[in-house]
Amino acid sequence: GEYRSFRSTVGIDDEANGEGSVVFAVEVDGRRAFTSPQMTGRSQPIDIGPLDLSQAQHLSLVVEYGDYGDILDYANWGNPILLRPE
Repeated sequence: GEYRSFRSTVGIDDEANGEGSVVFAVEVDGRRAFTSPQMTGRSQPIDIGPLDLSQAQHLSLVVEYGDYGDILDYANWGNPILLRPE
């Protein structure tokens, strides 16, 4: 309950050279608040949020394997921001 919202940008790092495959997810108090489509090193970054955290106690940032297991899965959470209430 200390924060109002969460935002971030997710994607596969350029070091993967167009490879890798993951699914990004955000869980708030154990419930999925966001799930990305499967992303690869060729996917454009995706902006997440703002996700409401006004009543939340726990925030989890999750990266799940996509196709091919964990090969070149250089997953990045860019500019993660937690905003407090004004």
